[in-house]
Amino acid sequence: MNGTLTRYLYDQEDIIALFSGPANCQTHAVLHGPGIDQPLAFVKDTNADCHPFNAVGLPIVTLQQDGLGSTTSLISETGGFVRSLFLAERYVYDSFGNPTIQAPDGTPRTTSAFGNPYLFTGREYDPESGLYYYRARYYDPRMGRFLQEDPIRGFLEIPLTQHQYSYVINNPVNRIDPKGKLSASIVAAIVGGVVTLTFVALFVLGTRKTIEKANQLRKQQASCDPEKALEADERFRELVEEEAVPKVKLGIAAASVSQASTPEGQALFLGQETGTAIGEVIEGRKRR
Repeated sequence: MNGTLTRYLYDQEDIIALFSGPANCQTHAVLHGPGIDQPLAFVKDTNADCHPFNAVGLPIVTLQQDGLGSTTSLISETGGFVRSLFLAERYVYDSFGNPTIQAPDGTPRTTSAFGNPYLFTGREYDPESGLYYYRARYYDPRMGRFLQEDPIRGFLEIPLTQHQYSYVINNPVNRIDPKGKLSASIVAAIVGGVVTLTFVALFVLGTRKTIEKANQLRKQQASCDPEKALEADERFRELVEEEAVPKVKLGIAAASVSQASTPEGQALFLGQETGTAIGEVIEGRKRR
């Protein structure tokens, strides 16, 4: 930046140190949390002695973040042994992540006075190009689009995912994409929907097996004397009401969750399967 080469040291996921200048001096040391894109604090070498870990002389800068993980402010501290905290810098974004960097009094700044690269959703921002680095791709918040195609081609059931350059399917206030490979919340919803459908399918399958068992019992007892037939009929009622009906109710409850978090086609399939099971229960009771 400004004619100075900056080198970044990664731990395979996050930046942990920055080196700059002809002497390749370490200028920043960064601390990250256990989650993805969770920068917590950094130390900047403000006295140019290539030792940012000198905690006595250099202040620790803490990042504050909102619900999306976007940095909203920097909290720094005075130097020396006795230290006090103060607001060092503030950040404001539009919906797609265009940043406005401000001094504590609200005065706009072109770049961070502390060299903080972590802005919208906790991703690294390059003030010269105006781009964010989202690992697999670069993102331009001015257009609200990635500059490269999505490595994941999307899903036919969700047409918005077929757009290869859109950012979080045009819902940046609710979704994130830390890897640059389709919105993380969309993938989570699909995976959650598949898990829910698996459980519901088991409920429906169990219901059908219960009904089959009840019908087999009736067939076996149909040619017997009236007393045994009455016992078989009573057992049929117990199987339907005590086993099949509760399973269908559980399926309906799970379907309501699945419909809210999965594609419409999956929810429709789930409703059809549950309806079929309910119909079998009703028909079984009528035959009884």
